[in-house]
Amino acid sequence: FSYDKRIIAQMMAGTVNEATLSFDDFVNDAKDVFTYFKNQKKYNKIIIAGHSEGSLIGMLAANNNADAFISLAGAGRTIDAVLTEQIEKQAPFLKEEVQKDLEILKSGKTFELKNQMLASLFRTSVQPYMISWIKYN
Repeated sequence: FSYDKRIIAQMMAGTVNEATLSFDDFVNDAKDVFTYFKNQKKYNKIIIAGHSEGSLIGMLAANNNADAFISLAGAGRTIDAVLTEQIEKQAPFLKEEVQKDLEILKSGKTFELKNQMLASLFRTSVQPYMISWIKYN
C-alpha cells in the first residue's frame, strides 16, 4: 500500500489550510494506516518505508510496532540542519538570516517575515508546521 501525505489531496482539491497543518498529523495518518492493516489480521508482516520527510514520519509511526522500517533517503539530521545546509549551498548570503529564523522556530515561536525571498520556507501560514517538525531529532 502506498500513499502520499494528506496535503497532496488537499492541494488538488484546493482546500489546504497550511496554518492548521502539523507534522504530527502526518505521523498519526501513518499510524492509522498501519493500524488499519494490522487489524486486517491477514498479513504476516507489516513493514513501513518512508522517503525523505516521509522517512521520519515512517520512523515515528513504526515506533517498535511495525515488523521493520525502511528509510529511503532519510535526512538523519534535524530539518533545521538540512535547511541551513541547503541554503548555504544555494544562497549563502541568506544563511545567517535563515539560522536566526530557525532558532526562533526552535524556541516554539513564530516571527514576522521580513525577507520575501524566504517566503517559501517561512511564510506565516507554514511556521506552525515548521515548529511541529523542527522538534524532532
